[in-house]
Amino acid sequence: MNRSRVQQLAHEMHTDVSVVDRLQDATMLVTSKNYYRRRPQKIRDAEAQRIPVYVLRGNTPPQIRQFLSTLHEPRIGDKPDKFELAMAEAEQAVEQVKEGEDIVELSPQGSYIRRLQHMIAQRSDLSSHSMGRDPHRRVRIFKERER
Repeated sequence: MNRSRVQQLAHEMHTDVSVVDRLQDATMLVTSKNYYRRRPQKIRDAEAQRIPVYVLRGNTPPQIRQFLSTLHEPRIGDKPDKFELAMAEAEQAVEQVKEGEDIVELSPQGSYIRRLQHMIAQRSDLSSHSMGRDPHRRVRIFKERER
């Protein structure tokens, strides 16, 4: 992503972000779909270190703005947004599976949120797949059975 564009948009949106130079200092990696598809070493390193990788369709201001809007902390009294609820649901499902549940089925979501839910499962060494048809398509999280 274009560093100065991200910083400028974050400033305009009054969102506090820190852009770092070293992967070891990062809490997440944000990249474009084109860059991610090439699977460069930086992407592989981030995934190996279990740093969340967020993939945006492009390096455009609307894409970056939309992503930054998902990062803000809700103020007291604000309702948590759909994104935050979906991520929390996936994290909770991971815990349930680790504690012995066979399969946990999440609520229906759009493709972008489902992709992030799959990444949460993968980061926790669990398996997942999407099932159903839109608009009722959902993610199931489960342990991979030993062969």
